[in-house]
Amino acid sequence: MIAKMRRITPSDAKAVVQIIHAWKSRRLTWKSLQEHISASLLNGEKAWSRQSLQANVDINAAWDNFRARQSVRRAAKLLPPEAMDAEVDRLQTELDELNTKYEALLARHRVLMYNASLLPGGTQLLAKALPDNTRAQSEPHHGKPTRSK
Repeated sequence: MIAKMRRITPSDAKAVVQIIHAWKSRRLTWKSLQEHISASLLNGEKAWSRQSLQANVDINAAWDNFRARQSVRRAAKLLPPEAMDAEVDRLQTELDELNTKYEALLARHRVLMYNASLLPGGTQLLAKALPDNTRAQSEPHHGKPTRSK
């Protein structure tokens, strides 16, 4: 009789995610991950299948994040240092522009909040939910007029 593999518990998933986050050795593959899980987490028992590991949302997210970081590292190694410096400068300029826009929007927001608070009932208007801006609301009703009873 074939022994049934136990399910991945939340604590197992957390341990596998920690293994992925701490991965430093050779290239991360599902097979190498399974071998590591088998040796360190399951005391030599057979590890879960790749499909079982991928089906777990936390493990799959950690896997995808790790692989994305690996891709960025590989791409960064291909760039010469001058190109990396230029990219850092470009990104810093873009960040500075976005921070300037954010500060301007924040200042405008404060002015609007202050002005709205001066209106009669303005503080209640600020706390009120936004109106429905759907198409159904803005279209006039066609057909028979409705009668009030």
